Amino acid sequence: MRPPTQTLGAALALLVLCVAAPGLARAHEGTAGEAIVLPGSTARTPEEQVLAAQQAAAILTARPWEHQTAIAKAWAEPQRAFSELDLHPSVVVGTALFALVYALGVGPLRRRYALGPPATKAQIAWFGGSCLLLLVALDGPLHHLSDYYLLCAHMLQHMLLALIYAPMLLAGIPGWLLSPILRGPGLLRLGRLLTNPLVAYLLFTATLIGWHLPPAYELALRDHNWHIVQHLMFLVSAVLLWWPVLGPARELPRLSYLWQIGYLFVLQIPMFSLGALMALAEYPLYPFYSLAPRVVPGLDWLTDQQYAGLLMWLPGHLVLWLPMGILFFRWFASQRDDATGLEPARRGAR
Repeated sequence: MRPPTQTLGAALALLVLCVAAPGLARAHEGTAGEAIVLPGSTARTPEEQVLAAQQAAAILTARPWEHQTAIAKAWAEPQRAFSELDLHPSVVVGTALFALVYALGVGPLRRRYALGPPATKAQIAWFGGSCLLLLVALDGPLHHLSDYYLLCAHMLQHMLLALIYAPMLLAGIPGWLLSPILRGPGLLRLGRLLTNPLVAYLLFTATLIGWHLPPAYELALRDHNWHIVQHLMFLVSAVLLWWPVLGPARELPRLSYLWQIGYLFVLQIPMFSLGALMALAEYPLYPFYSLAPRVVPGLDWLTDQQYAGLLMWLPGHLVLWLPMGILFFRWFASQRDDATGLEPARRGAR
């Protein structure tokens, strides 16, 4: 029986929205009317007084009001930087809702409408792992450190979302689960445009570089609503970026093996450039972090910034070289009819 497009489309649209849900409406906890304790009460030397004044200015210019409270509380209690769970109900609920929609899609809806073969154990494991990774990245100590103290923690968070979470998510979604939503008017054409390798690459590169420009990055740190927008743009552009390599829908095909390798190789260029700029800069690119209390002995703002650049520069490349190596051996072992080996990548069960 052919599934009704409206019913399945609505369910799958909800699944897509749930990808973004963990990043939505994550205003930090704060009670209206709660007093904000500004730095400065323990400042003794002129240098400490100047720093306290700059910290107070950063807190008072933050938006919305709840974010002011959260920054002030975090900077007043740096000893809790690594123990603060910093759980956000919207992240937990959003991830749970995402998992529920996935379970309905691969379970009751698949059986009722004969959508396709059962999801494999590997697909379910990849999807479950992506949900856990989303919770780790957007909740807990890593999120707390990245929001208030360490640029290198923030860089690690972004790398997890863009280079690990996105491919895990795509590896966990059966292609037939997306087919009904692609039948909507104009959606297949839009999908083909957005997953075009050149378009996907340019969108991700523009998002990556644009949000790491100092004014944009500072805006995200000081205005929590823009921070949400930043994370959503990273998530969406990262999923589009990985589609030519791991896209599950037959309607939106992948590149062939050799082109996938070249595609991932070229992706290193903006990451290398940005990481090198960050690691070699001798002034604070993002003043917010230069004002934050030091929570790791010996890790001043300059070393923190250098570590952040090195994280993008070296481990970021290693993350890309792993799938490049796997793709090379798959190409080498595949049957080829010509010298180039540019045959469609095998997808297996979808």
